[in-house]
Amino acid sequence: MLEKIKSADIIRTTVRKNPFIHNWLSIDFFSNPQKTEVYGKVEDGILSSYIMIFIGYEQPIVIIYNYSSDMLDYINLVRGKRTVIWVFGEYEELFREMSKTEQVVLRDNVILFARKVNFYPGGKKLMLEDESAFNDFKAKVHWFKNSNFLAFKRYGSFEGEKLVAAALRRGEPNYCNIGGVYTLREYRGKGHAKKVVSLITRECLEMNLVPFLSVHSKNEPAIRAYKAIGFEEFSHFKWIKLNGFTAFDEET
Repeated sequence: MLEKIKSADIIRTTVRKNPFIHNWLSIDFFSNPQKTEVYGKVEDGILSSYIMIFIGYEQPIVIIYNYSSDMLDYINLVRGKRTVIWVFGEYEELFREMSKTEQVVLRDNVILFARKVNFYPGGKKLMLEDESAFNDFKAKVHWFKNSNFLAFKRYGSFEGEKLVAAALRRGEPNYCNIGGVYTLREYRGKGHAKKVVSLITRECLEMNLVPFLSVHSKNEPAIRAYKAIGFEEFSHFKWIKLNGFTAFDEET
């Protein structure tokens, strides 16, 4: 039986055990506590399995670690919704179950981390004077629109006065999470993502933090760019996309 997790110490200990996988717990549990619920099983002070429900976007998003059938009652809240379930670990049983009532698409994602950096100059840490350019950028990217990113540092790459690529960094003890890497479609293939991500990576390594990120495993141009910067593969996880969900498909 799952229990509702309210202990910040259990969350922190679980994240420290494997931050590349469990960092989403830290981001949402501490940054958006009113919008986040976690249910799971605790063994030796850490979560051996859990389901996290985040209701901060247009539709609830579910993140699962080590799926078990007693999570189904919680998963039912996304039936009929256009959203996504993140699954770390075994996913086949859940995929079959959701296929009974939902339109489902399975997407594989890869987690990468870096121990070194090949730096590509031209990126910039965004400051107050860049707020207008960042807001213009956000307006062009669907999944950026409803997010405030208060817990993240912002970085970007410009062409003239126009912000054409952006990424976000959140730092925790021993690691930093790079997310939201996005280049406007008409500016892709010009190295903007390399500039932004290599800047963040260099900053993280200078602070003795291990940078990591995740990306669609079929996004070969992005993976090549990240590996050119110095990233290497760590592991994979799945998205079960429900009922035509596409909100993060443009993230690169």
